[in-house]
Amino acid sequence: MDSATNVIVTGASIDSTTVMTVTGDFFPTADYDAVVSFAGINSSSVSIDDANTLTVTFDNGIPISDVAKEPEVFFWHQTNTGYYIRAYNDIVDFFGISNPMDLTGNTGSPINCSYAGGCNYDIVAPGLASSLELDTNYIDVCGNVCEVVSSDATGVTCSVPAVATSYSVENYSILKSATLTATMDASTPSEVSKLTDGNNMNDYTETATDSCWFSMSFANGYVGTMDEVKFFVSYIGASKPEWDGTDGTLSL
Repeated sequence: MDSATNVIVTGASIDSTTVMTVTGDFFPTADYDAVVSFAGINSSSVSIDDANTLTVTFDNGIPISDVAKEPEVFFWHQTNTGYYIRAYNDIVDFFGISNPMDLTGNTGSPINCSYAGGCNYDIVAPGLASSLELDTNYIDVCGNVCEVVSSDATGVTCSVPAVATSYSVENYSILKSATLTATMDASTPSEVSKLTDGNNMNDYTETATDSCWFSMSFANGYVGTMDEVKFFVSYIGASKPEWDGTDGTLSL
């Protein structure tokens, strides 16, 4: 990496669904290929137009970003493998650009589909296909992933997943394992996070004097099944629990 270079990025603009222009100073015009990353997605191609201008193309659309982000610009040497120049951003005058999701091309009408899923759902949102290249990004339909079946720079089409609710299970036998999000509550609310942190050594401390309880509430129509509860009572008041030894009961 050339750390002594004066190569800087002074600005950027979005010219179309797929094209971004990056401006700066002292861009190398020979012996280097450029790569531009925006919102965690690498460009498909970059044209080094001159020492001050890059034309950047994202085949699947410029990635979506609701907040201003600075494009990251790298120039890789064509023959000296591993050698590159990173262009730093002008921290005085340039604070990045945003590309908010544009859903104006959608009708806004809900899709009609069976609880069994399988229907195609078209989402017109330029740049969404690029953003979905990150494993952490996905389309959520009723708490399940809507798998992408086709995409381009203007949007994506995904296949609506099966939706298992108490109604669909009872009436249509639609069964599906998925992560079910619950709202937790307890007699000591400040200790709720300890119930599901997976750390058996991080004790839940009860301060209520009348009762000790916890609960989980799910979205309307969903049923959660608890098949195992783990807890360790270190002490209750001043009395430590002891096994009786004769019938396996716990005496307090």
